[in-house]
Amino acid sequence: MSILYVRLPARAVASNSTAPVCRFALAPDDGTNLRQGFSTLAELAGLLREAKQVVLLPSASDVTLLRMQTPPLSTSKLKAALPALVEDRLLCDPAECALAAGDERDGWRTIAVADRGWLNLFAETLYRLGARRVSAVPFPLCLPRAPGSVSACAQRSEAGIELAVSAGAQEGAGLLLPPDASPTEVLQTLRVLVPQEPVTLYAETADIGAYLAVADGRITVVEEQWARWVSGGESSINLLTASGIVAGSAMDWKPWRWALALAAAVAAINIAGLQIDWWRLRSEEQDLRAAMLQTFKAAYPQETVIADPLAQMQQKLAAARNRAGLPAHDDFIVLSAALAEAWAGAAQAHQLPPEVPGIASLEYRERSLLVKWKAPSPIAMAELQPALAGRNLALSQTADAWQIRSIK
Repeated sequence: MSILYVRLPARAVASNSTAPVCRFALAPDDGTNLRQGFSTLAELAGLLREAKQVVLLPSASDVTLLRMQTPPLSTSKLKAALPALVEDRLLCDPAECALAAGDERDGWRTIAVADRGWLNLFAETLYRLGARRVSAVPFPLCLPRAPGSVSACAQRSEAGIELAVSAGAQEGAGLLLPPDASPTEVLQTLRVLVPQEPVTLYAETADIGAYLAVADGRITVVEEQWARWVSGGESSINLLTASGIVAGSAMDWKPWRWALALAAAVAAINIAGLQIDWWRLRSEEQDLRAAMLQTFKAAYPQETVIADPLAQMQQKLAAARNRAGLPAHDDFIVLSAALAEAWAGAAQAHQLPPEVPGIASLEYRERSLLVKWKAPSPIAMAELQPALAGRNLALSQTADAWQIRSIK
């Protein structure tokens, strides 16, 4: 995996071109040499899909860096308050800008300001081309920094000479000079921006000789290299966090593809197994119902409406038993006789005298027997339950009585 760094052209150039050419560098994690060059975003599609992250480096002239004191607010509240804090220092509407705050140091913060629509255009294009994560760091904050000195970079582009200056970890500025500006004019502008401190100027190889010819002892001219900007891509300021597109929202699913494929295969197998088992049980149910239906028709051929053969068979059998004079398993006589037998066995085991409290009433309702006592029963209900359970009867306590019913 690697990180792809893309230097965005100045907005003046990008707005006049349908496919602006960008400088790029691909930094592998293994520390091998950088792959760098010039290309349009469409031509970088292969590298975008390969890289784990894309870091946009907007032109220094297109990002405003403000140093200001901010109230002690949480991150979310500070984000909501930024438009009001910077409104009097901007010439445009803060609602049209992407605002990102850096870390607080001694009560001061750096606020980066850029055009929201311009950033969104590049970010959306990168995501469509296959980028996983995209962030945007102001280029001045990527310049190498040495204690007691100021770093600057002068690069030529179609729009002119881009001059970026960095005075600290979160301090920087940038401007766009005319294309025909001479090295002397560039250094004069640099001396105005940095009047006293020593300056390290990073210049393109073709311009180093011209800058060395007009530089004084306070300005050191060094050849620019992509490796010098790469370390600055880890800045705490990310303009895309405030541009309307959440940086890093696209998750890298590639390392999980085999695990996800295995999980999908296991889920498919389980679903297929459940479906097969359901079809088997449904077939057994249909066969069983057909067998019951055939049995019912054979026993009662005169019946024409058969909705539930099992329930109708039970009703027919109960009616036949009643016609034959046989009691049903939940008749009053059967329930009361079972209670008498169970009570007699328990009373004999406890050797109860004949004058123990008796039954106050017996009520047969909804195929169950309700027993009310004159006084609390001398025999616990739990002692009678096993004897009644042997006769397929259940004994339970209601509000003021015992309830005996069939469990068949």
